[in-house]
Amino acid sequence: MVYDAVILGGGPAGYETALWVSSRGGKAAVIESGELGGVCTNRGCIPTKTLGATCDIIEQIAKAKRYGIDVQTQGLNADELFRRRDRVALTMRKGVEKLLQDAKVDVMRGVGKVESETEVTVNNDTVEGRTLVIATGSKPVGLPNVELDHEFVVSGDDAAASSKLPKKVVVVGAGFIGCEYASIYSRLGCGVTLVEALPKILPLEDEDVSDALFEAFSKTMKVVTNAKVESVDREKKAVNVSGEWIQADMVVLATGRVPVIPRGLDEINVLHDKKGVKVDSMMRTSVDNIYAVGDVTALPKLAHAAYAGAEAAGRNIMGDKFEADFIGIPWCIFTSPEIGRAGFTEPEAREAGREVRVGRGDYMANGKARCMGERIGFCKVVVDGRTDEVVGVHIFGAHASDLIGEAALAVRMRLKAQDIAKTIHPHPTLSEVFKEACEKATG
Repeated sequence: MVYDAVILGGGPAGYETALWVSSRGGKAAVIESGELGGVCTNRGCIPTKTLGATCDIIEQIAKAKRYGIDVQTQGLNADELFRRRDRVALTMRKGVEKLLQDAKVDVMRGVGKVESETEVTVNNDTVEGRTLVIATGSKPVGLPNVELDHEFVVSGDDAAASSKLPKKVVVVGAGFIGCEYASIYSRLGCGVTLVEALPKILPLEDEDVSDALFEAFSKTMKVVTNAKVESVDREKKAVNVSGEWIQADMVVLATGRVPVIPRGLDEINVLHDKKGVKVDSMMRTSVDNIYAVGDVTALPKLAHAAYAGAEAAGRNIMGDKFEADFIGIPWCIFTSPEIGRAGFTEPEAREAGREVRVGRGDYMANGKARCMGERIGFCKVVVDGRTDEVVGVHIFGAHASDLIGEAALAVRMRLKAQDIAKTIHPHPTLSEVFKEACEKATG
C-alpha cells in the first residue's frame, strides 16, 4: 500500500505527526529502531523528572521541622528510586503504543533508509509513502579528547538510564542538561563537580538567572567555569580539569546534542547542515513532499517544539495550510530552584533594537512563597519601553516551569506589561510575582 506519510522516528515528533495524519483521515507508518517515545520518554524528560520528583521530596523532608513536622526516615532506597523511574517511563511508552494502535498507525521496527522521494527501506522491505517525514531526533555529542565508554564516562542518555548512584560525579557542560543532572545528583547526596568551559553556567540564559543559579549551586557543589576537561584516567577514576585532577566515580558528558541524519538524504537533495535538516514554517524540507520535525531540524530541541512542528507537518500533509509558530516558546530548566524563560534576554532585546525597561517581582515579598518557605526566587520581565510590549520573561524559583505558561502567552500575543499588571491574579499565589514584575516595569 501507499501511505499518506511514512515517518522515520517514533519519538514525540514522529508519533505526534502520525496521530495528526490519522486524525485527518490519513494512513501513517512509523519506522522506529529503538523504543517508541524516543529520548523524551525513555532517556530524557520523563526519567529525569521522575528522579527530580524524588529530589523534591528529599528537600521537603529536610525542611520538615520548620513546618512543625518531626520525620524520621531510613534514607534513600536507590533500587526503588530507579525501579520507579523505569516504571513511569514504561507506563508512558505503553501510552504512546496505545495511542498509535488506536489511531491504526502501522509501526515497523528497524532502521529506515531513504531510497527516493517516496520510498524507504526497512529490514530489506520497501515502504512507499505519498510523503516522507524525517523525525530521527538527536544524539549526545562528546568531547574530541574524551571517549564515551558508557560506564565511567557516560552521556546524558546513559545517565538517565543508569541504576548507579555514584558517590562522586563530574558533570561536564553547564547548559540546561548538565545543570539538571548536577542538581539531581547533588540532591540525591552525591558529591558533584560541575565543569563549564565558558565564563558562566547557563550561558544562553539571562545573566540574572545564570548568576542566581551559580550562587545556589555553589552552596551544594563545586562549580568550575573557564575550565576544560583535558583527559580522564579510568584506572585511577580521576578527571583532569585544566590541570587539576578530580576524583570521580562517574563522568557525565552533557556537552550538547547533534541531529541524527538518516541515510539517503543527500542522494535526493534534502538540504541539511550540522544544525539539522532545513525546514520552512510548514515543516517542509527542500524537497516538497518531504517534511522534517523535531530535534533533527535546527529548531529548538524541546519536546513541546517537536509537538508544535508535528502538528504543522501532519496537518499540511493532509491538505491544510498551517504554519508552526515558535514565537515565545517556553524553555524550562528543572534544577533546584527551577527556571522558566520565554522570549528575549535583556541583552538580546537591546541587540534587537528594543528600548528596554525591566521589572522584577521577588519571591521574598510574595505571600504564597513565604507560606511555602520559598524565599529564593524572582520573576524578571523585559519590556519594550516604546510599546510597553512584554518581549521576555525569566522566572527563577519554585514552580517556575508551571508559571512560565502565562508568560509565554504574553510574549506570543505581544501583550503589554499594563495588560498583565491590570489583570487580577489570585492571592496568595506565586503567579503574583509576574503581575508585580509587570507593575514595576510600567512604573
